[in-house]
Amino acid sequence: HNASKGTSLALSALTKYNNLSLGGSTKLSAQSGSVAEYCVGAGYAEKGSFEVTAKLSENFQKAAPASLLVQYIHFVNKNVTYAAQLSRTIEESPKTTAELGGTYQLNSDVKIGAKVNNSAQLGMYAIHAINGNTSVVPCL
Repeated sequence: HNASKGTSLALSALTKYNNLSLGGSTKLSAQSGSVAEYCVGAGYAEKGSFEVTAKLSENFQKAAPASLLVQYIHFVNKNVTYAAQLSRTIEESPKTTAELGGTYQLNSDVKIGAKVNNSAQLGMYAIHAINGNTSVVPCL
C-alpha cells in the first residue's frame, strides 16, 4: 500500500529453457481494477560469450508511451566486454536512443568503462574495489 497512490498488486513470472528466458510483470491498481503498468521480455545468453535481451514496457500511471528496449553484450574475454543498447518509444512520433560502450578490467580491484550515445554524450567511469563491501566510482 502506498498512501499517495493507493493499494496495488504486483505479479511477475519468469521461465527459462536452456539459454532462452521469457518473463513479464504487471501491477494492478486495486482502486480501479485496471493495469497500472506492465513489462514483457525475452533474453538469450551463451555463457561467457554474449547476451541479448528485449523488453516491452508501459506505465499507465505516468504520461509516457510504451517503449521497447533491446540490449546486446559481448564478452570478448574475462577482462573485456562491449555492449549496445537501443530504446524506442512506441507512438506517432517515436523517439530513439542508442548507446555503445565497453568495459576493461585493469586488475582485480579496478574496472574502467565508457559509453557514447546518439546525442554524442560520452560517459566514462572507473570502479575501484576498496574491499568486499565498498567501492569508489568516480565518473565523468
